[in-house]
Amino acid sequence: MIEIRKAKSQDSRGIIEVNVKTWCTTYEGIVPKVFLQHKIDTMEEKIKKCELTVEENDNVYVAIKDDKVVGIMSYGLCKNEKYKEYGEIYSLYVLKEHQKNNIGKMLFLKGVEELRNNNYKKIIINCLEKNPANGFYKKMGGTVIEKVENEIGGRKLTENVILYSDVKNMS
Repeated sequence: MIEIRKAKSQDSRGIIEVNVKTWCTTYEGIVPKVFLQHKIDTMEEKIKKCELTVEENDNVYVAIKDDKVVGIMSYGLCKNEKYKEYGEIYSLYVLKEHQKNNIGKMLFLKGVEELRNNNYKKIIINCLEKNPANGFYKKMGGTVIEKVENEIGGRKLTENVILYSDVKNMS
């Protein structure tokens, strides 16, 4: 059984491990190896930072299976000035071996619910164009409204800006 709940400081190691492992499995061959290696090399530092901020920020949910963090989702005010009145799901990661089990959908819908409860009418998600998760985001009702170029690890990559314009009716 999967439990979706607010993250606690003691979840920090699991949160960072899910982040790093999903980046390594999803973006291998897309982002430079040196960038992925840096994520691995700085894990302990990120865990300590997460321990200090996760409960204070109060914007992270975890998916727990067998007492282990297998998925994460964070949300808040859109970081892109162009969409400053929108909410944003900043991250949505599920370990590869737990994908295709509705965990991503449960986390996504929890993010939508939280953003809706904070009076956001529209939501943005950014997803690298080569990420297979683009199909999931479209299936959940998103529309690519813009493509932006970002540099990750010295490589220019295209990112889809995906809009959900009617969060009131999403469930």
